[in-house]
Amino acid sequence: MLVTGLAPRELRLLTVDGDRVQHEETILTTEGRPYEPVVGPDGAIYVVTDAPGEVLRLSPQEERRL
Repeated sequence: MLVTGLAPRELRLLTVDGDRVQHEETILTTEGRPYEPVVGPDGAIYVVTDAPGEVLRLSPQEERRL
């Protein structure tokens, strides 16, 4: 589940089992308020912010092996 917060201005990814949150992760913190997160057909997460007004595209980062 993707959830936005107005204060703090974050986009969080929640893993839910029934009525309980099993895992919570902040995946974006912005200066503007995040709105309307959706997962696009390419698997990326798109979210709108209001300050500055923009559409952000979030995609997984490949892990680097050291």
